[in-house]
Amino acid sequence: MESTLSRPALVLSTRSALALLTLFLVGLTAYRLAVLLSLDLGLYGDEAYYFTWSWNPDWGYYSKPPMVAWLIAATTALAGNTAIGVKAASLVLYPATSLILFAVANRLYGPRTALVAGMAFATLPGIFFGSMVINTDVPLLFFWAAGLWFFLRALESGRYRHWLGVGAALGLGLLSKYTMVAFAASAALYLLAARPLRPHLARPGPYLAALTGFLLFLPNLLWNVGNGFISFLHTAEISQLDEALFHPDHLAAFLGAQFGVFGPVLMGVLAVLIAGRDGVYRREPERILLAFTVPLLAVIGLQSLLAEAHANWAAPIYLSGTILVVGWLLQRRPRLLAVGLAVNVLLGLSLYHYQDIARAMGVQEIPHRLDPRARIRGWDQLAAAVDRTRQRHPGARLLAADRFVLAELLFHLRPPPERYGFWNPGGDIDNHYALTTDIRGRWWADFLLVTGDAGAGKALAPYFEERRAVGTVTIRRSAEETDTYHFWILRGFRGYGAAGPGREKADR
Repeated sequence: MESTLSRPALVLSTRSALALLTLFLVGLTAYRLAVLLSLDLGLYGDEAYYFTWSWNPDWGYYSKPPMVAWLIAATTALAGNTAIGVKAASLVLYPATSLILFAVANRLYGPRTALVAGMAFATLPGIFFGSMVINTDVPLLFFWAAGLWFFLRALESGRYRHWLGVGAALGLGLLSKYTMVAFAASAALYLLAARPLRPHLARPGPYLAALTGFLLFLPNLLWNVGNGFISFLHTAEISQLDEALFHPDHLAAFLGAQFGVFGPVLMGVLAVLIAGRDGVYRREPERILLAFTVPLLAVIGLQSLLAEAHANWAAPIYLSGTILVVGWLLQRRPRLLAVGLAVNVLLGLSLYHYQDIARAMGVQEIPHRLDPRARIRGWDQLAAAVDRTRQRHPGARLLAADRFVLAELLFHLRPPPERYGFWNPGGDIDNHYALTTDIRGRWWADFLLVTGDAGAGKALAPYFEERRAVGTVTIRRSAEETDTYHFWILRGFRGYGAAGPGREKADR
């Protein structure tokens, strides 16, 4: 009788592996949609902010390129102006990104690794959370993955159509998030470092890709030229490199967050591989995957050390990093891989069902700092209170000085553009509403101000003929966190210059 140890391993064809992954992704997406529907989630502040961008499709916006707004415009046109409609692109593009990673991993390692890598990416804790949210990382990761696939094909074939694909992915990625520039840098560094591939740099292909990417990105560049390079300046400002340097605690927090986003086991293995374990820098395909992982992680890590960096700023490393870790572990430590995947799935499920889990453990209220949904609670209550107040004062235009407050109210109430505005007496352009909906010039108009500042009335006195407090509402975010908002009817706007000579410039 043949020993089980001598039996050949199950051979998985590309077609069957792709079919299995597709079924898995369809089921996972259906489950995520069901969770979204059952939770009846609203929008995070940034999501509502991007939603209002989508009302006026453009080539650029204050802080980001336009792709996220374009996606929301498309999905809400199909699925309606609901929270699900706003978030829908995440439910579609993340599975699509998994399928592209399957194609990349299949070329590098074969169908077995491709199947597991596609599943692993879809079940990363960061993707579990990201699939419930729309942000700029959704299209960025899709186009980064597409660029990686076209780059592999271009290196294999040298054909112009594949280099054009690289360029298209680069340009569309830049229209999604400026982080895509790191893709071009990684590709260039890899070609320079790999001696057998350097002849590509003497051929038209890479330059055709660069030109294609530039031409696709050019409209956003021209938009920035026409708006004082405002998106680029914002990107520079959030780096905070003009502040005190050297923050090892920020670096530790950033690296620790990667273990949460990528999963503790998989991130631990990735860290070992980045450190050079098993000679990974001396052989393919590990070397090309490291080329699209290490540079960006190093740059964002340095950023976190010198100032501060958010965990998702390194999000593209999860693409090549997933394939790298899965490929290495499948060959050497498959049981550890199984543990890592199981841990990630449990973490992801806990993100979706933490309230049910807490109640099952006898905890009825989640502390604010441990409640990821605290920031989206209560906006519907605020909007309902504002709507009731508007009905009592129908001539007053909606006004707010906080971009997230205004964004959430616009999502829930959807007044026409002439019926809302942004309060900005200082004249600083530090968000999209300050750029597009500042009320300067609307002399003698009446407004309904919604503010969290209890002392706003005194500060408003110079700007209006009449001001009157008309109510407050307190909304509950979590077990111990509430926010109180104050409503003011403001009549007869005198202009920002009414406060004195120092305001006249802002009023022009």
